[in-house]
Amino acid sequence: MGLSPPRRHQRCISLVAFFGALFAVPGAAVAAEYHVTPEGTASGDGSEASPWDLATARLGAGGVVAAGDTIWLHAGSYGDGGSEPIDFLMNGQAGNPITVRAAIGERATILGGVTVSGEYIRLWGLEITNPSTDRFVTTGAGEPN
Repeated sequence: MGLSPPRRHQRCISLVAFFGALFAVPGAAVAAEYHVTPEGTASGDGSEASPWDLATARLGAGGVVAAGDTIWLHAGSYGDGGSEPIDFLMNGQAGNPITVRAAIGERATILGGVTVSGEYIRLWGLEITNPSTDRFVTTGAGEPN
């Protein structure tokens, strides 16, 4: 004999609740989102109302930025356009990178270049340019030509 419609519905809800609880990980971290503007400061908290500067964010804000987090760069120019690239030195994890990306609908431009010394960092939607006329090319050994 089959289940009546209300009883069948009740059993489906019970199964969804059971599997939801089964696969929930206690204490699992939820990915955070942080904000950066050209006018941001190191004393900000990374929120939209109190954004960081890029110098703070690129270093992971003293360990605040973790694997899976997203750093939103808002409209404007970052860097001085000189010969020193902006180095991102923080670590995500395989399958759970830190994402540094332009805010949706905004143009974030990094002047002078980028290097990534950390691991599992994804750069997304950024404009990277070097307006300096003092440029050099390196050979495989890192020596300028």
